[in-house]
Amino acid sequence: MAIEPAYLDQLRARVSIADQIGKRLDWDVRKSNPARGDYWACCPFHGEKTPSFHVEDRKGFFYCFGCQEKGDVIGFVMRNDNLGFGEAVELLAREAGMQPPARDPRAREKQEKRNGLSEAMEAAHRFYRAQLGGAAARDARAYIERRGLERGLIERFGIGYAPGGGALGETLRGQGFDQAVLKEAGLVGTNDNGSTYDVFRERILFPIHDQRGGVIAFGGRAMKADAKAKYLNSPETPLFSKRGTLYNFGPARAAAGKGQPMIVAEGYMDVIALHRAGLEAAVAPLGTALTGDQLSLLWRAVDEPIVALDGDAAGLRAAARTAELALPLLQPGKTLLFALLPEGKDPDDLIRDSGRAGIDAVLESAVSLSRFLWRQETGKQALDTPERRAAFEKRIRTLLGRIADKGVRHHYTAQFREWRDEMFAAPRPRQDGAPGAYRPGRRTMPALARTETRHSTLVAGGAPDLRHALERHIVALALTCPEGIEACGDSLAEAEFANRDLDTIRSALISAYFDLADPETGSTVSQLLEEIRRRIPPACTALVERLSVPVGDSPDSDHLSSALDRYTAICAREVERRDAEHSFYEEGDERAFQRMVAARAAHRAALETVVPALTEGESASVQGFIDRELWKKR
Repeated sequence: MAIEPAYLDQLRARVSIADQIGKRLDWDVRKSNPARGDYWACCPFHGEKTPSFHVEDRKGFFYCFGCQEKGDVIGFVMRNDNLGFGEAVELLAREAGMQPPARDPRAREKQEKRNGLSEAMEAAHRFYRAQLGGAAARDARAYIERRGLERGLIERFGIGYAPGGGALGETLRGQGFDQAVLKEAGLVGTNDNGSTYDVFRERILFPIHDQRGGVIAFGGRAMKADAKAKYLNSPETPLFSKRGTLYNFGPARAAAGKGQPMIVAEGYMDVIALHRAGLEAAVAPLGTALTGDQLSLLWRAVDEPIVALDGDAAGLRAAARTAELALPLLQPGKTLLFALLPEGKDPDDLIRDSGRAGIDAVLESAVSLSRFLWRQETGKQALDTPERRAAFEKRIRTLLGRIADKGVRHHYTAQFREWRDEMFAAPRPRQDGAPGAYRPGRRTMPALARTETRHSTLVAGGAPDLRHALERHIVALALTCPEGIEACGDSLAEAEFANRDLDTIRSALISAYFDLADPETGSTVSQLLEEIRRRIPPACTALVERLSVPVGDSPDSDHLSSALDRYTAICAREVERRDAEHSFYEEGDERAFQRMVAARAAHRAALETVVPALTEGESASVQGFIDRELWKKR
């Protein structure tokens, strides 16, 4: 079965060799270093007791120092699983979520064509490099000198020059390359009248390589100020896919494997400037925002690449697009960091002004993807009214809904809830005499307000007891009906439990469920309880035991969903009540008073919904509490 090399490259980029071998072998924990993608095990191909089988995940290869067996992930699966080449590829493709490779009887012909295109690209590269020393490239050399690119960097990055006219086409046709091959490689084009022209003219050229180091495309910077496009990339060809390629990725991956930070910059010159400063693990997308395929490439090299963009409006927009693109692709341990440069400066400017220390300071200030998203959303508008806060929370829920991995989404939800609580925390009560505090005599508080204030004390004291009863009920339902967590996991993760022990159990329950969940069978109650016990303090264990007794006759996800809906309504009304009370005590006017009365009425109505959600015994107990303390006439 002949398969196109581009398909195999994409497969190797998506599949982790360490993950595949880790499913079949036990790693030696003493010698392995997962943080560096370095693993050791006993070789499966010859008997041994001391691990000599070495896997480098970032490079995608294995080697046994005992029997000298070596290869990539495809070769390992073929040898270990006793599969043919096509069978191994199809197995790995299914696990990577890729379409199986097409069985193309003309694959040999296509490969020969690709070989011809590769030869043409290499010949073009030699031509462009030679032209950089000619008289026509005087302006190009002056520009390169102004940018501080010494000969070593020019050679390292293979920089060349495309002269005007049709010199490249003429030269390569003279070397025996067919016109059709040059056109398919994206080197020449044809006008409407049938005449040909070089695609790149009067431009400094940067070669773009595939993961094996072959030239597959070029990026050109115009030397003429009136050029239609400052930068121009090769068109899509059988060799080159813009969406799946990163400039300088091969060398950057090798540098990242030695511990350097992987940096995503905006363009070719940014990458070269970073390399000149000693940051060799730098890459750039090709004139567009990052794509999903490019993110997959980055995550094969490192877990947390740093996106370093200009700090102006355009840079922030690009960073925001990248952040939102990454959300559905996040996996445990795989994320992005964001470092914004000073406005108006690119890496080359910053390094010239401040040296390596300047760029290091920017990289050290990089923030997590979650923090970047939070800052973006909180900075869109003031959050000084309930309506604006509600709109803000709606945007946050929309963002969280884009995260496909349930475990990652759970932890994002918990983090955002913590930040929201800090931001919306009620201010401390003011002492008499402080600005804005209510002082007897400053205004006459209405008699009804004094009654409402006394009633508020009872509500404030009673609501936690009611919430506590409902929190116990929700946890009991989730413990005894794990399948309900699958349907209600987001709501349960977003809930704010007032009782600290119950909140500890709730958090452990969610994370344990999604860590254990099997796509086909889910988690059993016993598995879930055992895992929760390992994750909670000993003081909470007895509470888990009491709550893990089945609730009602046949609890299901609908019961859990209903209880969570009631709980969410109570919490929302409680926040509104506190906000209205605070406004009244600050302002003291009739309008604020009426708002407070309405908010308290809505809160009481929400509290009344607690009873139907509880079991019969709990309902009677809570209803008695309500009758005695909250709802009796005053």
